[in-house]
Amino acid sequence: MVNCNTIGPSGESSTTNCMAMGGGMATCNTTGGPVPGTSPNQGHFLTRLSAALAEGKERSVRKHVGHMLADGDCQGASRYALANGSVELGLKIQQSCQSAPAANPGSLAQPTLAEVVNHAVAELRKEPFAADGKPGTVRLEALNGQIFIALRLPPSITAMSAEMRQGVADDLCGEDVYKPLLQKGASVHVAFLSIDNRDLGAVLATKQGCGF
Repeated sequence: MVNCNTIGPSGESSTTNCMAMGGGMATCNTTGGPVPGTSPNQGHFLTRLSAALAEGKERSVRKHVGHMLADGDCQGASRYALANGSVELGLKIQQSCQSAPAANPGSLAQPTLAEVVNHAVAELRKEPFAADGKPGTVRLEALNGQIFIALRLPPSITAMSAEMRQGVADDLCGEDVYKPLLQKGASVHVAFLSIDNRDLGAVLATKQGCGF
């Protein structure tokens, strides 16, 4: 038997085993290598593309915010960052605005907690809701600084124990999107539904409950 390992131009590897059959003939079997009809780097390319798009949007937001700050529009920069999904950046700018001396107090009206939450939820709502009979988010609303979410769970989950609910609350406290909002005093209510829309309980995450 002859064994041969090959490294392709894109880094993919394949192994070929050949066995003599007599009469000058041999049978060979090749394993590994790229999947027929696909590029070996296709998955990596899509990952890089997705990351580049997100990076490009963040750079664009930061550039626009930089121009607004240079023009002295501190609050406008904060609102723009929040409205475009850069919650952490928007809140940091807001804190800087609060600590900066105000040349014209009337022009530095701070956005309320409700406004901050509304901006964040408006960005989150750009993601489509789950279709009927499918697991996922079925409700997402903001009201007076509170966020209300309804989640339809997969068929494999037919009940939510106290431990499971607490796990969700802990996750919310550490989530990049919800953590800065909770730290500002927002609350997040999550209701759980079965795949056939039965009530499976709820959980509430608050600033105090998260230990902020």
